[in-house]
Amino acid sequence: MPNGIVKVLGTSFNISTTKGFSDITVWDGKVSVEGNGKKVILTAGNMAVVDAATGDLQQPEGNFAYRCGWGNSDLSFSNQTLAVVLETLSSFYHVSLETKDEQLCQSRITVRFNQIPLEEALTVLAEMLDLKVNQKSGSDYELIRK
Repeated sequence: MPNGIVKVLGTSFNISTTKGFSDITVWDGKVSVEGNGKKVILTAGNMAVVDAATGDLQQPEGNFAYRCGWGNSDLSFSNQTLAVVLETLSSFYHVSLETKDEQLCQSRITVRFNQIPLEEALTVLAEMLDLKVNQKSGSDYELIRK
């Protein structure tokens, strides 16, 4: 990846690269990540971010395992904001999921979607948070409080 080195140490992981940065997230096992003279060992749920221009390496705190679920259709979120869940589901299902309620976006939830269709995932979210799901168009959905 640009300005960084990733070494596989017997694991399952995800690398996402944009023009500005690359992020590496571990599902299980260990991954060594290097950038700009710094090296970290990531384990399950850990993430590292390498700046594409400078190679600067950051390791945010938290459990980021949900970023690997696309590989096996197992999206698992532990104490994540609804905003993160909606962004991840939008990308996974290739739809637009949004809410204009900023307080709702910051709600933290723990949920797992294991090989289920979008409609079931939306039903689970609606029941968990007492929401209504409006389908605005074919692939655009809005979540609002009941």
